[in-house]
Amino acid sequence: MTNSRRKVAVLDTLHAATRRLMDAEDKQSVCEIAVETASDVLGLPLNAIWLYDESTHSLRPVTETAQTREVIGEHPTFTPGNSLSWEVYESGTVQWFDDVREEDAVHNRETPIRSEMILPLGAYGVMNIGTTTTAAFDESDVHLAKILAANTEAALERAEREQVLQSQNDRLSEFVSVVSHDLRNPLTIATGRLDLAADECDSPHLDSVERALDRMEVLIEHLLTLARQGRQIGRTSPVDVGDVAVRAWENVETGDASLGVDETYSTPADEERLSQLLENLFRNAVFHAGGDVSVRVGVLPENSGFYVEDDGPGIPLADRQHVFDYGYTTDEGTGLGLTIVRVVAEAHDWTVRVTDSATGGARFEFSTRPDATPGHPSKSAEETESEDEFRP
Repeated sequence: MTNSRRKVAVLDTLHAATRRLMDAEDKQSVCEIAVETASDVLGLPLNAIWLYDESTHSLRPVTETAQTREVIGEHPTFTPGNSLSWEVYESGTVQWFDDVREEDAVHNRETPIRSEMILPLGAYGVMNIGTTTTAAFDESDVHLAKILAANTEAALERAEREQVLQSQNDRLSEFVSVVSHDLRNPLTIATGRLDLAADECDSPHLDSVERALDRMEVLIEHLLTLARQGRQIGRTSPVDVGDVAVRAWENVETGDASLGVDETYSTPADEERLSQLLENLFRNAVFHAGGDVSVRVGVLPENSGFYVEDDGPGIPLADRQHVFDYGYTTDEGTGLGLTIVRVVAEAHDWTVRVTDSATGGARFEFSTRPDATPGHPSKSAEETESEDEFRP
C-alpha cells in the first residue's frame, strides 16, 4: 500500500472513531476512546490524557493506555509552571519535541519518553503522545494527532452539555413529581371540601373559591406541560391543520363559541404538540373574548403557514411584545398558555406573530416554511408598526 493510500485509510478509520467519540456518554468515556484511537488507529501506543480540575487548579491524569502504564508508571498531576503540559494547556498551542529531555520546562528530565507531542483539548485539558526514541514524529503524525485532539475536544464539549442537560432533566423530573403529588393532592382535598360546603350552605363566597381552585388546576396543568415536554417534539409527519383544529376544539370548554376552518393546509408537525398549541389558542380566545367568540383557522398566502384568529377585542399594541413571555398576563390568567404556544412553535422551527384580525380581534400567524415571512406580502408602514413578531 502506498503512503497516500495508507493516509486515506487512516483518515477513514479516524472518521469512524470520531463517531464513537461523539456517542460517548461522559468525559471519562471520551478520553478512553481517544487514547485507544491514538494507539490503534494512529499507531501511537504511548499516550495519556490529563483533564483540568478546577477545585485544585491542576491537570489530573484520567486515562492512559496499558503500554503507557508499563513504560511510565504512575502519572503526575501538573500544576502551573511545573511542566510543558501546563504551558500547552495555558497557551492552547500544539507543541512537539524531537527530544523532550532537552527542554527546560520538562517535568521529569529522567523520563523514558524522548519524542513527545502535547496537544491542547481546549479548556478541558491536554493529550500527550510520546515514543521512547528521538525524532520519531513527522508532519503527518502531527497532522493526524491534531485531528484526533480537535475531535476529542468537541466530544468533551458535547459530553459536558449532555451532563448539564441530564442534570436539568433530573431537576425537572423532581419538579414534576412535586407538582403532581404535593400540589395536586391538597387541591383535590380542597375541591372535595368545597363540594361538601356547597351542599351545606349557599354562600356567594363559594363561587370565588371554586374559580380560584379551577385556576390553580389550569396553572398546574400548564406547568406540567412545560416541565414534561418543553421544547422537545416527537416524530413529525404531514398533518392537516384544519383536522387537528377540529379535534382540538372538542378538547376545550368553548361554551357558545364557534370554530370555522377556511381551507385545508398540510404541514410536517408533531400532531400531539400541534393540538396542544391550538387548544391553548382556543382557550385564550374564549377566556379573553367571551363564550360567544368566533374563532377561525386558515392558510397564509402562498401556503407559507396558517393562522388562528378571533373576533374579540384583540391584543393591545403595548402588550404584543410580551404576550409570549413566561408568566405574563394582563388579567387573572395563568400567563402560561401563550408561553406553551411559543414553545411548541420553537420546537417546530416556526415563526409566530401576533397581529389584528379583519374584525379587530387577535390573530396569530405561524410561518412553517423557513424562507417565508408570516402575514400578507404587502403591508402599509402603519400596519407593520402595529404588529409584533416572534422568531424562535
